Amino acid sequence: MAEPPSKESDRSSSRLGVGATTGLIVCSSIWGFNQVAIKVANEGFPPVMQAAGRSVLAGALLLI
Repeated sequence: MAEPPSKESDRSSSRLGVGATTGLIVCSSIWGFNQVAIKVANEGFPPVMQAAGRSVLAGALLLI
């Protein structure tokens, strides 16, 4: 019969590395900023104009 994993191996396998933690923080920050930017932009531009602007910007970035 197999032995149950020790507490030491449980702890080490459940921790995220520094790179993964940093990636999650950066991704969450970008998503959070996106929501704030949309809320601010809604005061000055209609949503269709915002979508068009994002598409044009994304297309330009892909061409670079």
